[in-house]
Amino acid sequence: ELARKKGQTYGGRNYKVTSSSKHTIQKVTDGLFEEIVKKVSADYPDVPHNVELFDALLAKIIMKPQDYEVIVTLNEYGDFLSDMACGLVGSLGTGASGNYSFNDDYSVDIAMFDPAGGTAPDIAGKNVANPSAVLLAFGMLLDHVDRYDLGHALRLGLLSAIEAGECTRDLKGKLNTDEFTQVVIDRMKSFL
Repeated sequence: ELARKKGQTYGGRNYKVTSSSKHTIQKVTDGLFEEIVKKVSADYPDVPHNVELFDALLAKIIMKPQDYEVIVTLNEYGDFLSDMACGLVGSLGTGASGNYSFNDDYSVDIAMFDPAGGTAPDIAGKNVANPSAVLLAFGMLLDHVDRYDLGHALRLGLLSAIEAGECTRDLKGKLNTDEFTQVVIDRMKSFL
């Protein structure tokens, strides 16, 4: 359902869904997960779907991340996956993650969005943290509540700031947390 909604929102196409688990070894839990994904996938024949074993998926994403669009997996695997993906783009501070709970009709019951990395207590209160992950998580929340215009503008504002070198020190910039956040807000306005 999420892949279909995303396709309807961005460009009118259905994004390819990859489900991933260790269903060959964890036959009961992960096997049930893949059975459910297969059942849901059958209800959406226009949404491409494939299955990858989780350990193979990690290697393939490192080699060809552009081959993946939407990945559906169990919570623990998703945690590993999102942290690894953040490493591919340079920092745990640059990635957001979405967690969804579904009703029996596959509609989203509960959604939670958060930074993929940890809390970094060693830099708490020092105004040096990279807020990109929390801003991207907020963008996902905006998409979830059907404010795609704001979510998209937020992502474009953030990416344009980073591309211009107006970013925090962990991304080779010179701005502190507050300064970077303000730059993103200012740039976001130009995309609305």
